[in-house]
Amino acid sequence: MASCGTCTLCCKIMGVPELHKLPGEWCPHADPKKGCTIYEDRPQVCIDFECMWLQAQDREGDNQMKAPELRPDRCKGVIVTTEQSGGVMVKMDPHRPNGYRTGALKRLIASTPKLPWLAQVAGVRSGKAINETAIRLCYRQGLTPQRIEAKDDWIEEEIRRKRGSTK
Repeated sequence: MASCGTCTLCCKIMGVPELHKLPGEWCPHADPKKGCTIYEDRPQVCIDFECMWLQAQDREGDNQMKAPELRPDRCKGVIVTTEQSGGVMVKMDPHRPNGYRTGALKRLIASTPKLPWLAQVAGVRSGKAINETAIRLCYRQGLTPQRIEAKDDWIEEEIRRKRGSTK
């Protein structure tokens, strides 16, 4: 079974409702040099989550997703599948919002043109289509390719809760 090693980018990028952690902010239990400090007792959503890079490590054969430079902490994006479009979403580190336009991510996206690729900066509610296949899919579904809204109600509730607690 593959391991994340010291990669903790999903601990920043992904939201964790059980911990009241919004996307784009570091989990208080993440140590970027060591990993999760509550690994044995982490929430079920964390246990169940595997980015596409981690999933690829367990697959046999040659798979470009296995490339070490696509590990999330190296490419500054967490690659996941999307349920609604059947496409692929790159959830980008807010400090590298356009990282999909360079390096290993750019090469991966260019080499898989039939997949609909979307990008979203962690902590930003909307994403966008980043290749021709995704743009066409958006138009067929009546979506605006430059502004695809996420439907995470718990995030809205958490933002309201945090704003209320700071007053």
